[in-house]
Amino acid sequence: MGEIRPITTASEHAVALKRLDAVIETDVDASEVEEYRALAQAIQDYELEHSWLSQVQTDGVHEIE
Repeated sequence: MGEIRPITTASEHAVALKRLDAVIETDVDASEVEEYRALAQAIQDYELEHSWLSQVQTDGVHEIE
């Protein structure tokens, strides 16, 4: 497995999702488990940063709760 770099574009995100699907669909060995974890983390990081939910303006009430 090569190093998983941060995902910075929508096209990189799409490629990462396809690769993750491919890894999930096979019997994985130890190196693929590491790749799976790294890909899942990179995808999650990208989605948290670029999700429309993270860009919704709030009035701060959720911070008080």
